[in-house]
This record gives sequence, structure tokens and C-alpha cells, in this order.
Amino acid sequence: MILLYYTCNTCDNNDVFMNSTFDDHNIQEITAIEADHLTKVYRDNIRAVDEISFSVKQGEIFGLLGPNGAGKTTTIKMIITLTKANSGTLHVLGVDVFKSPETVREMLGYVPQSISVDTDLTAYENLLIFSKLSYVNKMERNERIRDALEYMDLSSRANDLVKRYSGGMMRRLEIAQALVNRPKDFAFRRTKYWS
Repeated sequence: MILLYYTCNTCDNNDVFMNSTFDDHNIQEITAIEADHLTKVYRDNIRAVDEISFSVKQGEIFGLLGPNGAGKTTTIKMIITLTKANSGTLHVLGVDVFKSPETVREMLGYVPQSISVDTDLTAYENLLIFSKLSYVNKMERNERIRDALEYMDLSSRANDLVKRYSGGMMRRLEIAQALVNRPKDFAFRRTKYWS
């Protein structure tokens, strides 16, 4: 299991990455995340990430620490393909994040800090949409949705509107959403609900 955790004493941005599939017993010695001279510069020459380099092996615990504005969230956004670097290289499980973002997205699961499920849909409908966005094969979608709901103990509430869920159930649905594509890497942002 990979656990990439970053936090700081004065930040609200606490993120956790872990390798996860429904069965994580086959840990191999491979590089899970490899960043080399990764740089991200925003408009007005704001340098959010300045040539950061690191390597995380599968099974390794890795911490990315820094104060607000140090580039932790931007680095995570690059890893999960939400933003591109201006320079440097980044690989997830050997795949170039910038050249093959769709392939990387197929391998990743991500749960953001803020609630992201659509409360006007059922749990099943949320997972169906997410499975399509994650390129899950049409023939496998229903089985994967069923497995993810079962894994998160939400099967009995699959057809209920999410607005009827408790906050904890919404979090479990978000984790199910991140697991529906059976990712090789799984990420979630720690919130005030977890200490």
C-alpha cells in the first residue's frame, strides 16, 4: 500500500494518497510516483512549484510537507492530471502524466476535500457518471458499481437520493466513486472529519 501524506500545522490542505484496489495483497517493488524537476508557474510569473523532485515506491510512506502556498496542492493536482507542469517530468506507475493523462486517470482514484457527489442523484447514478468519466468499459460498469457500493457498505441505499445520506455516507460514496474504476493509486483529501 502506498501512503503519500502531506500536511502542515497551519494548513487546511491535508491530503492522503494510498495505493488501493479491492485487494491490495500484491505489493511489488515498483516506482509509484516519480517527479523530476517538476515546475508549475501560474499567471503573473507566480511560481507555485519550483523544480521539485521526488520518488515514491509502492509500499513506501512519503510525506510532502510545507506551509500554505508551498505548492503541495498544485503538486497533487499535477499527479492527478488536473493541471500541467510548465517543465519537468512526472510519472505514475511508469506512465507519463503529461503525455498520457487518460491512462493515468484510469489508474487513479481521487476523493477531494469538498463533497463532490451530486446530491440530486442516487448513489448508483453518481457512480455511473463517474465510471463513464473514468473510461470504465461499458460491459463492466454495473459489476464495478455494485462492487464499489458493496465495498463501502452502501448497497442497500444504492437507489436513494444522496441528499438523504448522512455526511459520513456521502464520504463513503465518494470513496466508492474513486474505487469504481479499480484504480492502482487512490487519493483522498483529509478533511476536518478525520483527525
